[in-house]
Amino acid sequence: MLQVGMTVPCLYPSSEQNSRKKDKLLCSQLQVVYFLQNFLAQEDIAQDLGPLASEDVSRQKATEAKEQWKELKATYQEHVEAIKSTLTQALPQMEEVQRKRVQLQEAFEQLQAKKQAVMEKFKAAQKQRKLQQEKHLQSLAEVSAGLKERQKGIQQKLEQLHQELGTLKKQAEWEQDKLQR
Repeated sequence: MLQVGMTVPCLYPSSEQNSRKKDKLLCSQLQVVYFLQNFLAQEDIAQDLGPLASEDVSRQKATEAKEQWKELKATYQEHVEAIKSTLTQALPQMEEVQRKRVQLQEAFEQLQAKKQAVMEKFKAAQKQRKLQQEKHLQSLAEVSAGLKERQKGIQQKLEQLHQELGTLKKQAEWEQDKLQR
């Protein structure tokens, strides 16, 4: 049993199905019920004092109860208005945050796509440069092989000409000897 003047904490457990607003409303209603029970308990005590005293006390208690009820109602209305005001301010901000999040996500995805394209171009350029270097090296190797082959041919021709010169010198000497005799 509740005692007069006892405050009632809002202990209504919140379930996943009930929203916070519903919980607050139920807690407020529960406080009103406890308040009325206290009021009725005080009435029972006042009735024991006598009919005249009880009527005055009842009127006084009723007036106090009305005042407390008005205060509770005003407090509840203030809380409702504060919640509405907060929601009114928060909703556009949330929408703006959501819009900016979407923009950032799109920008990130575009940058990722650009990065991928740049990486692909870079890899293609590296591959092309490698192929060009290989072709150039192959061309240089072919030219080098050709020059070596040509040098070898020239060297052989030079040796042949050198031998012929040696033979011609011997013949010239022989002919000169012949002429001198």
